[in-house]
Order: sequence, then C-alpha cells, then structure tokens
Amino acid sequence: MKKTIFLFILFFSMSCQQGNPYSSVKTNLLYKDKKNYIYLKEKMDIASEKHPKNDKTVYLDAVLYKDKVLKLSQFADTVTFRQIGTKDDKDVFVKGIYEDKKYKYIFRDHPASYPNILVLDR
Repeated sequence: MKKTIFLFILFFSMSCQQGNPYSSVKTNLLYKDKKNYIYLKEKMDIASEKHPKNDKTVYLDAVLYKDKVLKLSQFADTVTFRQIGTKDDKDVFVKGIYEDKKYKYIFRDHPASYPNILVLDR
C-alpha cells in the first residue's frame, strides 16, 4: 500500500511539471516561450468531414512583412499591443485585427496562408 501511494505521488508530481510551455505576456493575446519568442494565441478552424467546425488553439510566431517571413518577436510591442477587431468586410478569412504603436497585425484563418499573420506599417 505504501508503495502504491509513493508511486502515485511520484507520478502526480512529474505530470504537474510538464504544463504549458508558454507564459502569458498580454492576457489571452500574447505569450512567450523559454527563449523569449513572442506568440499570438488564436483559434484556427481545422475542419474535416467528421468535424465540420473544429477550432484548435494555436500559438503563431511567423509573420509576413514586406514579402519576408519573420518572427513576431521582431515587431510586437507587448505594452501597447491590443485587439481592435475580429472581422474585415473585404476578406472573409480575417479573424483578428491587432495593433501596437508601430504596426497593424492581421490574422487570417485560411488553410493555404502562411504565415497567417500579416504585418503592416501604421
């Protein structure tokens, strides 16, 4: 019995340490990893025939800026970063519009888009 309890405690303590690899920088928007890379947390529709509406939480760090794929960490000002919208009348795939003091960020939930975040100068 003591052995079983010991193994249970050992297993429980090991599983608690694995947790989420990201820590919050801006509540429910920006996260960072152990290397201090910044990620935007979003939901993407990973649809299939079995599950026509299947949103998955994703952490995105690749952005498109002037035809170059770069890291979100190179742009995002975590202090002034905020969401300003969720739709664009001109593009049905736009699911999030963000801005900070220098840039505007457009998140597109489109399977053929990479990266899913477009960065524009303000």
